[in-house]
Amino acid sequence: MFPESQDIATSTPPPSDTTPVPGEPHISLEEMSLTGHVMTILDLRDRRIWGFEILVRGVGHDGIVPPDVLMDVARKAGRLTSFDRRCFESTSRTIPNLPHDAHAFLNIYAQTLLEPGGVEYALGILAPYLKEGRKVVLEIHESMTVGQLTELEPVFNRIKSAGVKIALDDLMPKDLTFRHLRIRPDYIKVDRFVFSKMTPVETARAISTFARCQESLGYELIVEGIEDDKMLSIVSFAGAYFVQGYLFGKPAPHDVRPSG
Repeated sequence: MFPESQDIATSTPPPSDTTPVPGEPHISLEEMSLTGHVMTILDLRDRRIWGFEILVRGVGHDGIVPPDVLMDVARKAGRLTSFDRRCFESTSRTIPNLPHDAHAFLNIYAQTLLEPGGVEYALGILAPYLKEGRKVVLEIHESMTVGQLTELEPVFNRIKSAGVKIALDDLMPKDLTFRHLRIRPDYIKVDRFVFSKMTPVETARAISTFARCQESLGYELIVEGIEDDKMLSIVSFAGAYFVQGYLFGKPAPHDVRPSG
């Protein structure tokens, strides 16, 4: 098995991708190679690999650069959505390396989908894989404004009508609102910080609340950040089925294939 925005409009020309960001190590987005790493999503009901999240990694002169660093540099340079497109294209190319029946989760910013032509762009990239019958899920970070949530409702409807499912990422129980549910996500991924910011009892109660609402509200729950057997026990006791985390392996390059 596997080891486990927005472009800122300004009246002056935006800084070059090769311009160092003050206080940051020099990172050239233009020169940065991008690759996909995969992370296992497990179904606890039969302990099988159910899917994979495909995570972007930068490959620079100093080694692997994590996505939070890449995106922070892109944001400060005013190029978040354009760089997000590059990341999306890179991670989508990993899909053929996955088992055909596995769910492939690809990250994309809400801002990228909301800009003119954003939906057409994303669906155009995914078209060959959808034609093959691949199970593709767009994973959207939860931190969206109320206005974006309203705008995303028809956008998500268009995406889902094309055969692509939607996941809301990094959601904490206290952040779930009616507006999140109006856009009818297929999956909700609970933030890994649910373990570090709550006691074990509070964590179990929060996950249990999410899990009990799945059938009535029409989504499936995925709990991220499982790093040890204690966390796994809490999640299993709380009634969640799908899990992801370092316990099942750290993100691995896309050319790693499952064994057995």
